[in-house]
Amino acid sequence: MLGVVGTLCLVMASYTWFGASGAALFGLFTLAVLAHVIGNWLGTQLRDLGDQTPRLEPAEGLPAQKRPELAQVEEHHYAPSTSLRDPWRVSRKTKITVVVGSLSCGIGGSAILALLHWRETSWISLVLAAIALAVLGAMASFFGLCFVQAGWNALTEASRHR
Repeated sequence: MLGVVGTLCLVMASYTWFGASGAALFGLFTLAVLAHVIGNWLGTQLRDLGDQTPRLEPAEGLPAQKRPELAQVEEHHYAPSTSLRDPWRVSRKTKITVVVGSLSCGIGGSAILALLHWRETSWISLVLAAIALAVLGAMASFFGLCFVQAGWNALTEASRHR
């Protein structure tokens, strides 16, 4: 509880010092750290408890022959593993897509910015906008390609095992 109150106080203080965007940035950073800590804890729990068989408490009042027993699970009871669990390397196609997305967003976005706001735009703001847009274009093209590639792989894997 003390941590929640302290974090809320820091968010309000960042609002006073840096305005609404500073408070939003600090709140987003705090939520990201909290999500990573919770995810790490959950992953550790799943890893540690994932290979243990559940323990059944002895049923009181039941004779020994009517108590539930755990079934023995053998290798053939599991579904075959697919190629989706195999790691994959970044291919040449992915690198080319990221470079093209980065260049097109950086150059195109800064050109549009220069055409729309050519009187108010300085060279340094144009260069910074081009860099920011290039980074956003690279991220968008990488995530988009990975999403399409994972969907395509899942679709082909599902149709292969019909």
